[in-house]
Amino acid sequence: MDAVFPKIDAAYDAQEKFTEDVGLTLLEMFMLAPLDVVNAAAAWHNADDNDPQLSARFLNAARLDVGAEPLVRLPGV
Repeated sequence: MDAVFPKIDAAYDAQEKFTEDVGLTLLEMFMLAPLDVVNAAAAWHNADDNDPQLSARFLNAARLDVGAEPLVRLPGV
């Protein structure tokens, strides 16, 4: 049983790091991105499930912000 604890601790640390990275990325978007990108990112992040429509809305809003054409067929949709 003692061998399990280091793996649990490592998984917890990795999850904490991931959560911190996501939070910093969202904060950066909130400060720098246009409102359409921010709203799409927030809706996707706050969704209860991984809704492909929300990720598609974010992806296309971000593409439009950098001058790229929106995708006709989005991944996962």
